[in-house]
Parts: sequence; C-alpha cells; structure tokens
Amino acid sequence: MKLVFLSIYQPLIRITNTITSTEASDVNIPRSSAEAVYAQITADLEFAATLLPASYGNDASINKARATSGAAHALAAKAYAQQPNPDYDAVLNSIQAVESSSASYQLIPFNQLFSGNNYNNAESIIEVQYLGGNEGNFGPQLLLPPSISGDSWRKFVTPSVDLVDAFDSEDDTVRKNASILFESVQWVDEFWGNSQGTAIPFSYKWKNANGFASADNTYLIRYGDIVLLKAEALNETNQLQSAITEVNRIRTRAELPDLTDAQSNSQQVLRQTILKERRLELFQEGQRWDDLARYNLLVSTMNNLVEIDLRTGNQVNYNMTEAKTLLPIPQQELDRNPALEQNPL
Repeated sequence: MKLVFLSIYQPLIRITNTITSTEASDVNIPRSSAEAVYAQITADLEFAATLLPASYGNDASINKARATSGAAHALAAKAYAQQPNPDYDAVLNSIQAVESSSASYQLIPFNQLFSGNNYNNAESIIEVQYLGGNEGNFGPQLLLPPSISGDSWRKFVTPSVDLVDAFDSEDDTVRKNASILFESVQWVDEFWGNSQGTAIPFSYKWKNANGFASADNTYLIRYGDIVLLKAEALNETNQLQSAITEVNRIRTRAELPDLTDAQSNSQQVLRQTILKERRLELFQEGQRWDDLARYNLLVSTMNNLVEIDLRTGNQVNYNMTEAKTLLPIPQQELDRNPALEQNPL
C-alpha cells in the first residue's frame, strides 16, 4: 500500500514507533523524503521475507491469498527499482531470492494465464482472490464487450490505436489475442471509427463479467514481470548479454523470435526494447505507469502520443505536466495536519 501511495502522492509521513500520545501535535509531522520511505518499505519487506513461508502448498483455504516470502522478495525488487536512485544490484539480489524459492516459479503458456480457469498457477507470485457474488470482482464488467458483459454501454480503458499498433508491429499475436478482443459496437468510438457498428478493441485479460460479481482473479505480481525486471536490472548494470537472454525467454513464450541486433546493440537501445516488451507483456496489469515513471517518461510519452479524434480529424492534446503525475493531497488531510504541504497543482 505504501508503494501505491508513493506512486500517486509521492513523499509520505513516516511513523515507525508506537503512538501513545493523544496530542495531535505529536503526530502532525511533515512528510518524509521519498528516499526515507522507500528505505522503510524495503527494510519491512526484507524482514517480512524472513518470517513468511515459501508457499502454503496445495492449501485451498484462504491461505492462497496470503503473501509468501517470494511475494515479499518480488515486491522488494520492484521497490528497489522504483526508488529515486534505483539500486539494481539489490533488485538482482531480491530476484535471485525469488528464483531460488522452493515455490519454483516458472513461465506457463501465456493464454493459460488469462483463460479464467487457471489462477494460482506456477507463474503467479501473488494475486487478488475473488469468490464471485458479494465477494466478486466488479472490474471485468467495466472492461469486457457487450457479448460477454450482457450490457450495451461504452466501456472503460479500451486499448488505444497506439497500443494495438505496438502489438502488430511485433506480429505479437499470442499476447494480443489473449489480451485484446475486437467486437462491433452500437456506440460511436471517436478513436476507432466515427460510426456505429465499428469493431473496436476491449481489454480481455479477464474473461467473465457476471454482472459486477466476477470470480476472475487479478495478478498483483507474476513471474513474467519479474523476468523482465531482471532483464532491466542486468541491462542497467551493464550485463547486456544476460539481459538479452532474459528478454528472449519472454519472447519465446510469446512465440516471437529472439531480439535482433538492432533491438539490443546498446544499453540505451535495449532499455527501450525492454520497456516495450513490458508494455506488451503486462498490458492491463497495472505496471505501465510505474515503468514510465522509473525512466522519467510519463510526461513525454503522454505528450508525444498521436491520437486522432475521428469526429474532428484533430490530434488530441493531453497537455501533460509533471504536476499532473501526482494527485493533490485531500484538503481534509491538509486541514488536519498543518505540517503537510500540498503537491504542485
């Protein structure tokens, strides 16, 4: 949770001692630096990894929703990479702990990841468990097309033309077909066709809607993510050939050829290749924002995106700024704690 808040608010208040005072002045303190908060997060995760089991075996109870030492190490790896001054040696150490776990994480066929019938598999490190009904996942109803959701209203976060082009430029049919479903709709989509009946893409990594009560789980971290993070860390520590090997593992699973020299002939080129690979591998899994933020590419990516509104023929201007990469601190929190300073607006 701290990592999520860091992503959207940046520096947080850090209190590590037991609070015994009832005086507001004792807890109304300024935010700590991002560096200090990340240091606390990684320390907490490293400590948690020493206490958690590698797995819960075949336990079909609620334990399958609990964190393992592998999950703690994987999350630590992501925190070390995301902190203001990434520690890629620490990233590699944490990933080594993940890969040496007796949980034996491995890559499985990509379409099996998102079939809707194969959760808690060998690639899953930690995922949100849904039971359906009152304990269901409402997300698929917001994303899936009318033929699956059973409704007729416009859906959320439909894939962009730029994203679909990225899949097609690699001839990446395995991941595209498992991740995106095209369907004709009766509403007008200004990016795909300015008329009714146009086939547009929908997010398809969840297969069952069930009226806001889906039993489809959501991966928080899976091994494919960690393999590409390992490639990133190897590249950033000047181990390019080893990084290429890791990327090719993911591409082989996607039935794509190994990286060409043009895709991997320098650290900078390979960095961009890995970033694109993560985009295609992890589409709709909540990783893209952090990936772009890690390389200070949020603003430029949004502002360089070419999207044409077919109703007008004009390019959409998102006017992205650094200030817009963070949410404002809620006013009630500022009122409660005078030591807090508002994020740039």
